[in-house]
Amino acid sequence: MFKELLIRLVIAVIIGALIGWEREMSKQPAGFRTHILVTLGAAMVTMVGYFTAYNFAGSVTVDPNRLAAQVINGVGFLGAGTIMKEGVTVRGLTTAAGIWTAACLGIAVGAGYYNLAVIGVSSVIVILVLFRILRKRIIKGRYPRYRVELVCKNVTRVLNTFNQKVSETEGKFENISAKEEGESRVRVTFYIQFFQSAGRIKIDELMEDLSLIKGIEGINLERI
Repeated sequence: MFKELLIRLVIAVIIGALIGWEREMSKQPAGFRTHILVTLGAAMVTMVGYFTAYNFAGSVTVDPNRLAAQVINGVGFLGAGTIMKEGVTVRGLTTAAGIWTAACLGIAVGAGYYNLAVIGVSSVIVILVLFRILRKRIIKGRYPRYRVELVCKNVTRVLNTFNQKVSETEGKFENISAKEEGESRVRVTFYIQFFQSAGRIKIDELMEDLSLIKGIEGINLERI
């Protein structure tokens, strides 16, 4: 019995680690440890349900799947915590789905369906890694991405105004960095991407609007 328990828990940890490592490398809020704990916990709860049903068979009626069902509901709240809204863009949906799937795999392991768990985690890794590469290539070819440098004085006001204008054009900006250049001036660097085919038109309109913002002394734009 102990050996079987240990095998299931070790497999659950490995499965959670595989999914979590990919999320960690993608710099997502829920990474290595989170996914391990989810799969491990789901496996443990499932085993408790099955072994309880086995130990009390004939004396009381116990549904071994009842606890596992509660895990699925509970993990939904955990996944919701990884979802963030940035302007018109929603981030974290893939990580939330990954956490939910990790729990499902943990349940499969806890129930003793090792083949299903191995096939499942292999599919998840392929989807997360291979499809991410394909998605980036498709987006890079279809949706333009730009590197923008601004020299300005009032950084907070400029970025707030810029964020509002980017949201209006259905784009998003990220990886903001700032460097002081003296005389209260700051050089701000960031990346912006438009998820529309008319991205070139959008960036031209945006640059024209930015040139009218008070506090901006220079703008440099580069498509990457």
